Amino acid sequence: MQKNDYSLSSEAILGESSHEDEHLNSISAVSSESRKEPESSAFKMSSDLQQVIFVKLQEVSKQNLEAGYIDQALHGFERCTEQQLTILRGDTNSKIFQEYLHSTLNYLNDVALKHLRANDLENSIKILNKCLEISHPEPYKAHPDVQSLTFNHLGCCYRRMGDLDQALYCLQKALHYHEKALEKFDSGHHNLESSSITHVNICAVLSQKGK
Repeated sequence: MQKNDYSLSSEAILGESSHEDEHLNSISAVSSESRKEPESSAFKMSSDLQQVIFVKLQEVSKQNLEAGYIDQALHGFERCTEQQLTILRGDTNSKIFQEYLHSTLNYLNDVALKHLRANDLENSIKILNKCLEISHPEPYKAHPDVQSLTFNHLGCCYRRMGDLDQALYCLQKALHYHEKALEKFDSGHHNLESSSITHVNICAVLSQKGK
């Protein structure tokens, strides 16, 4: 399938826009108005319709990511997050929101790892940096296990690029956030096995540096 097929698929969400960004903007505009005036019947959307918009935004974002439209996809995931918050009335502490965010960050890390293995380092780093942006404690609360995983993947990217100093920095950050995760989760948490992998990667970098 050609890349344009994926891009065009976003136009079918509501059937009114001829361009993906215009369409996503129209969705966001409606959602924004609903947040600004939650009590106004003129702007209030049913929870069912809001959920449909969220599902379609997520679907198109994943399609664009798989098709190689990285910037559009990452922008789409930002819209997904905003829409999820609209559904939850801005409650960032909601278990539903935190689980959604955690799942999305792990998914993006998986995709970034595929790009890394394909030696597409530029796009891998772009996706991983977006993960760090989203997993920052502000405004959505900290996810140290995902931060550890993300920095580990970034370290691998920079090592492959030959930037050993930056690779070592990222891997040391991965260990730092691993310790933070241990404080937050029990030892059986599914992302915590990444520490041993990070230690192996650090040894490999130090070996390349002749230390």
